[in-house]
Amino acid sequence: MADGAAETAGRIRDLDRVLTFVDAIVAIAITLLVLPLVELASEVRDGGRVSNLLHDHSEELWSFALSFYVIARI
Repeated sequence: MADGAAETAGRIRDLDRVLTFVDAIVAIAITLLVLPLVELASEVRDGGRVSNLLHDHSEELWSFALSFYVIARI
């Protein structure tokens, strides 16, 4: 009986490790998605308007939102 309990505890520990690893991968992927947005922010800082930025880069922002959603759902 003790062997079964130890085996179950080992499996739970392994599952926790896998979930932690997956969480780390998702966090890195989302961070990599955000980095290009930082470059876009310089356009606004240099005297551009936010509405122009959103219009000019609407496809990129849409793909960012979709990718963020898909990764977050994982």
